Amino acid sequence: MILIGEVTSFFVKAEGAQEKTIVTADCCYFNPLLRRIVRFLGVYSFGLFTTTIFANAGQVVTGNQTPHFLSACRPNYTALGCQSPLHYIAERRACTGNPYLVASARKSFPSKDAALSFYSAIYTVMYVTLVFRTKGTRLTKPTLCLVLLSLAVLVGVVRVTEHRNHWNDVLAGFVTGGAIAAFLVRRTGGRVVWGGKGGL
Repeated sequence: MILIGEVTSFFVKAEGAQEKTIVTADCCYFNPLLRRIVRFLGVYSFGLFTTTIFANAGQVVTGNQTPHFLSACRPNYTALGCQSPLHYIAERRACTGNPYLVASARKSFPSKDAALSFYSAIYTVMYVTLVFRTKGTRLTKPTLCLVLLSLAVLVGVVRVTEHRNHWNDVLAGFVTGGAIAAFLVRRTGGRVVWGGKGGL
């Protein structure tokens, strides 16, 4: 979306409205289109990396189990000698399932898929809102933004309906991804930089 938007706006703009070629350190020439693409996609990629780190750290620290944990674990109750349903088992040999699936099933909070999808949606919505200039219709930007946000919410709904995450895991992922996107857009200059007057 960002790449298409930047390429389209570069070729649609009038000749006098386009940014001039930037010269840096007397050796490097940056085309205005390349400069804007690197700026927006660079911040976007950094945000994806940051969101992944925050989500992974939260999952490792909390260790919450997914709704399908018992299906992945496949506990051997007989071999463990379980007599009472209130008995807590701490041995790693309790699970007979695939160790990789068991480790993944212990990482539920916050939902990384929900965090990444909501981060992408919020960042792109802010890009569309602050950068796009539409003429002739007032519903283009709101409709596009609503579609992007709906797709992100749909990812969270699918995670819950497929028993991959609890609803609170998805909600925490939405908050994490949305907060990081809003923070990055705010700290990179908001309307001034995103409007084309800022530096790389």
